[in-house]
Amino acid sequence: TIFTISKHKQHNNKHFNYEHVINSKLTVVTRNDISFGYQNVQGNHAVADFICDFPQDAKQWKKESNSIITLTVSSEEELIKLYDKLSKTHNVSLFFEPDIDQHTALCFYADENIRKKLRHLPLAGKVEGKVDRLILDMKRTPQTDTQ
Repeated sequence: TIFTISKHKQHNNKHFNYEHVINSKLTVVTRNDISFGYQNVQGNHAVADFICDFPQDAKQWKKESNSIITLTVSSEEELIKLYDKLSKTHNVSLFFEPDIDQHTALCFYADENIRKKLRHLPLAGKVEGKVDRLILDMKRTPQTDTQ
């Protein structure tokens, strides 16, 4: 096997586009209206489902890239809309958490083109500053009718 860092990479005597590989990632999207710890667990469930649902895609990802990125959306509704859109052109696993009776994460293998279309989505766990942290904490705090 010959490995070189160049625009095109030779692998098992087959040429393939190295730029495609370096920019392709297993992409997990979870909800930022759940705690970061729960986002992590739900994302792991989505990855496990993806590997079982689409073993050929999972093997391709493992062989070509082995990179993962986790992004967030603001709600279950936004997650389902994204799933509906992506599943028209990609193999996507949408995880449903029975403990809370909600969809919590999805997973798919994305090339650079689709990732560019999702660049507006924030990385999971990324909070810019104290004000952003305060707002996020307030959103996650249960509200009463008198608040």
